[in-house]
Amino acid sequence: MAGALGSKIKYYRKQKGYTQDMLAEKTELSKMSIRRYETGERQPRVEQLEKIADALEVSISEFMEDYETQRICKQIGKKVQNLRQSQGLTQNELAKLADTDVTIIQCCENGSNVIELEILKRIFIVLGSSLVGKVEDWSIYPNRPADPRWYAGDYSELIKAGERIQKKEENILLNDYRKLNEKGQREARKRVNELTEIKKYTEIEDEYYE
Repeated sequence: MAGALGSKIKYYRKQKGYTQDMLAEKTELSKMSIRRYETGERQPRVEQLEKIADALEVSISEFMEDYETQRICKQIGKKVQNLRQSQGLTQNELAKLADTDVTIIQCCENGSNVIELEILKRIFIVLGSSLVGKVEDWSIYPNRPADPRWYAGDYSELIKAGERIQKKEENILLNDYRKLNEKGQREARKRVNELTEIKKYTEIEDEYYE
């Protein structure tokens, strides 16, 4: 659990008998920052973590493993969130497509937990991607599959996701088209026809099948 970093800061603070105000004063950080670090709402930078370790008279190595885990989880979560939002999906919709609970999606996106690898793979697949290149540091998954083909996912599932995304985009385009009057629709058709003559707008991209 990536939130272990905040729990550990809180544990050592209480061991020293410090309040959040006292720790904030000793580190020259705000009380709000200390509170957010402890709840896992925010992640301290390394230099901030060094100040906290010094104030609590604890080796920074006590925090670094948890720090790295949280950093990696947040990096993964940001990619999931960006893909989800770019496709206009809510967290509930993504959860349903990935056959998981919405709390898993929430934990994934805010980086508060290490998500089970099979579930994470499923999340990326329904977003039209794969695990390839999505995890910066695999140390958080020490028992991961050895076969590199496993990470790419089932190609048919990626195709299915790509088709769903394309259909959604087409519906958005159609809805926008219907908002136009007759003159606007003629102009829209003309513009689209012009784009079909430009090679860079008609070549197939591998955006969803990387």
